[in-house]
Amino acid sequence: MPWAHRPNQGFLRSVAALGKAAGRIGEADEYERCKQLLLDSDPASAEATGLA
Repeated sequence: MPWAHRPNQGFLRSVAALGKAAGRIGEADEYERCKQLLLDSDPASAEATGLA
């Protein structure tokens, strides 16, 4: 799921937001799952959303 394809960015940002929230409340496993999903989709998405 390429980050450069603008219609994908909303979903990828949502995954990043979920990951960040999970990290803030101590849900390390969920944070890692979200981060890995972004990295698997397109490493640029993890960088662009700050979850790299």
